[in-house]
Amino acid sequence: MKSLLGLFLLVGTLNGCAIVYQQDIQQGNFLNEEKINLVELGMTREQVAFALGTPMVNDPFNTDRWDYTYSLDSRRQKLYAVKRVTIHFDNQDHVREIEQQD
Repeated sequence: MKSLLGLFLLVGTLNGCAIVYQQDIQQGNFLNEEKINLVELGMTREQVAFALGTPMVNDPFNTDRWDYTYSLDSRRQKLYAVKRVTIHFDNQDHVREIEQQD
């Protein structure tokens, strides 16, 4: 009987520990304002890739657009954030527009 009670206490204690820490989940390209400000109109694709890296996913239907997406899911802080930066290129592979969405 004592061992059964000890087992229940152990399982109850371990079960409580499982919800104490939940790891943040980060996905995508993390870009801070300093990096984004490196990109200027007229830059080539190579220059953008050097400054920001290549995007995680290339759109096969729109090769003149690069989308950088970053998401953070923090259950400890009850926070879910998404940031998007889209770089549009012209016909000569130069930056023509930079969009940011928070």
